[in-house]
Amino acid sequence: MANNHNHPPKGSIIEVSPITDLAAIGTIKKSLKESPRDYALFVVGINTAFRACDLLSLKISEVEHLKAGDEMVLRERKTGKKRYININKAVHTAIQKLICTLPEDGNDWLFRSEKTGQPLTVPAFCNMVKKWCRKAHLKGNYGSHSLRKTWGYQQRILFKAPVYLLTKAYGHTSEEVTMRYIGIQTEEMKNVFMREI
Repeated sequence: MANNHNHPPKGSIIEVSPITDLAAIGTIKKSLKESPRDYALFVVGINTAFRACDLLSLKISEVEHLKAGDEMVLRERKTGKKRYININKAVHTAIQKLICTLPEDGNDWLFRSEKTGQPLTVPAFCNMVKKWCRKAHLKGNYGSHSLRKTWGYQQRILFKAPVYLLTKAYGHTSEEVTMRYIGIQTEEMKNVFMREI
């Protein structure tokens, strides 16, 4: 039986990459401008480091009152721990544009399926991210987790955020785990070996 690349063998570990190219991030944002839901999904995903399940479980009432700089409290579905995140201007703007297109029911899901009215599923979101990255001509493996990884990668590379802060934000057990998670350790080791003596 032929393998379908969208369905790897059961039990295999699939690594997805962060989006490291800032131009590609700009291209994806531009391509999603006409869809307030998809644009907000992408922008919130790369600016908060939410897991896909937490991002997709947001309700309008949890975010509609937030302004840039406000703190949002989220109970993570995977760990049960509370997470505190400050909303930046890009997130606030994207969410407000999306809310303008939604029914006025605060108990409704923020990121709904247009077909079912229920929250988007993680597999559907994963396929959306893959499609966005393909359209931006990115090579590699991408999925819903790529947005969470992109946040850490860009915080470290672009803004020089200390690794210990990223480790704390992700809830990782060590800085080494964080570096490996966002793909920087591998990249830095390659750079070490490429230096000629």
